[in-house]
Amino acid sequence: MDKLELKAGDRIKIFYKNNKNNKIIQIRAIVDKSKVVSRIWSQKRKEWIYKLENISYFECLYEDGKLIKIL
Repeated sequence: MDKLELKAGDRIKIFYKNNKNNKIIQIRAIVDKSKVVSRIWSQKRKEWIYKLENISYFECLYEDGKLIKIL
């Protein structure tokens, strides 16, 4: 599988089989090529939830086939 390349503005879908928690995430920024700032819309709270994750989190999901970039 090719290497995952994320950039600000990308939209990705995290998909777990038979799981209602599948979600679409918007990438807001890449910090020092090692951290990813992302946000997801909360239907329940009616607001954006921001997260800071290590980029390896997204790379592992991509290698396992659980992450799909949306064009």
